[in-house]
Amino acid sequence: MAEDIESKIRRLRELGKTATEPETPPTAKPKPEPRARLPRRGIGSLRERERMRRIIIGASIIIALVLIASFGVYTWYSNKKASELENARQEKLKLLDQTFKPLLDKGYGRETYSQLRTEILQAKSKEELNRIDINAAYSQVLQKYEADLERQKQLEFERELNRTKEKKIQEINTLFQPLLEQSVSTPVRGKILDAKNSLVNQVENAKSIEDVNGTNPIPIVVSLWQEVYKDRINSMPGSYVILEYNGTPMMLTKTEAKGYITSVMDLNELLKYRVRKVEFVRLALLVPKERLVGGFLKNGDKVRIYTEEGTIADMGYIEDILIPATAGVINLNENMQSVSGNVSNSSQYYYSVDLVQLLRALAANKTNNPDELMAALKDYGIKLTSLEKETQLMNIPYGVPYLVIVKVPDIYVPKILYATQRQYNSLTIVEVVG
Repeated sequence: MAEDIESKIRRLRELGKTATEPETPPTAKPKPEPRARLPRRGIGSLRERERMRRIIIGASIIIALVLIASFGVYTWYSNKKASELENARQEKLKLLDQTFKPLLDKGYGRETYSQLRTEILQAKSKEELNRIDINAAYSQVLQKYEADLERQKQLEFERELNRTKEKKIQEINTLFQPLLEQSVSTPVRGKILDAKNSLVNQVENAKSIEDVNGTNPIPIVVSLWQEVYKDRINSMPGSYVILEYNGTPMMLTKTEAKGYITSVMDLNELLKYRVRKVEFVRLALLVPKERLVGGFLKNGDKVRIYTEEGTIADMGYIEDILIPATAGVINLNENMQSVSGNVSNSSQYYYSVDLVQLLRALAANKTNNPDELMAALKDYGIKLTSLEKETQLMNIPYGVPYLVIVKVPDIYVPKILYATQRQYNSLTIVEVVG
């Protein structure tokens, strides 16, 4: 369209030039005129000049009109192109804002956005605007943003993974510290160290937080604590151990204790147990003859002690059975000899001992020479009980108590003492057979 208008303007200019040029009259053969007519020639020349003047004026007016028209057309055309360029510019700016808004809201792509905006504002034509590829620029910025975002996510993931690893390793160290403080055999300590190092390596080599959190040291720690308990049980003397739970003791065989420990799978519950060796103590008990179940028990017999309310000692051993405490007094006679030079004199004397008081003093550990006294009573008691066995002497009435020295684990002492104070008449000692 612009080319059509420019070509019309050129044609109008050419027409204006043509109008200003004098018309060339047809060439006629001049006729000789007589000299007398010279004045007529001057009049013709004036007319010609006037005609030419009018022609020039007309052409000038036409040219002026054409120029005015051309300028108007050019101005209109220029204004139209400028308006179209501005409209296209605003559309381009709108597209730029819409395209980059998601990134700008995230604080990203501001530099590229500003550069494109400047290019759009400085474009001189629609062709220049069309060459500005907003989508291509946005795609490049978006790819860079996504790459930066991925790197940021990876860095954050690595930081979180390392924090999780540190926390898990700290948890492992905390769980294993009490194990490493235990006094155990070399093989068991080696198991503890190997298990700890294996768990730490597993955590350090984990590639994801899920793998780290999936490393559960508790079952391994429970198993190791069971090994520690069993190692401790094996190191105890004898075939029995004391297994305490929250301060409550149980006496079990080593096999029973190890089986009991193995059955506890909760770590908190397992740590409430304590293992210690059986400590035996001696007790002097006054027991009626009929409650010495099994007849005349002998030294070393394994027994159980109970009352009407139930068993108070699962295991004990007979050390001594002495004469009946209610025999009254012991009448003793001893020979005394004195030597004077070559003459020796002998005399005999008698004395009585209140056996009940003596036995009570012995049981209460209030005698000055308990070992000597025990030896004397033992000799006397053996003679009496042996005589009863040999002669089947049954003349000692029921209800007469014997002094029985028993050796029992210390865990049973509180119950036995309570029974002797409150349940004396029902205290029974029975032999454990097998």
